Amino acid sequence: MDYFNHNTFVNHYKTAEFLFDSAKLNNEGQFYNLVSCISFCAFSLEAYINHQGFIEQNEEWNKWDSDEHPCFKTKVKKLAEIIHLDIDFNNDIFSIITPLFQFRDLIVHGHSEQVIKKVKNPQNNTKGAMLNLSSHIDKFCTIKNAEVILKNTKEIIEQFHEQSQSDISKSRLFSLGNGSYAVKRT
Repeated sequence: MDYFNHNTFVNHYKTAEFLFDSAKLNNEGQFYNLVSCISFCAFSLEAYINHQGFIEQNEEWNKWDSDEHPCFKTKVKKLAEIIHLDIDFNNDIFSIITPLFQFRDLIVHGHSEQVIKKVKNPQNNTKGAMLNLSSHIDKFCTIKNAEVILKNTKEIIEQFHEQSQSDISKSRLFSLGNGSYAVKRT
């Protein structure tokens, strides 16, 4: 019997890369590609932290996660402590975590947002009042922001990976086919 690990963090990251490339190439649907790219960066980070937490602590990690339902930042801190990785949430790379997961929560647990805009004679200018309304999501989903988040997502995963017990080389970390690799053969 052959056993394989399917690393969802790889698929999520490759999805984010594809969506980002699509957003850069085409204005049509660009906003939706950016929303999805940034969302998949969050999914990739969370999948990697859960993946590596399990490698480091086996079922103890899963039990803790299931019992405590910790926020993502708590998971990051715990895994960093386990593998002795010194992280600073204010440094350039790790500073994306808080806004990224606030965005993720906004997407996953969506609520309508009231946008305030001053308009001259709004009763006579409804179309004008509706132009250029920017929600938090609109403001967050830019090409520049998505590019930074995509780059930092990969760097965060690589930093954790370098410090971890994983035996996968850094050069193969994101190039595992569809995110699967053989574990054992019996």
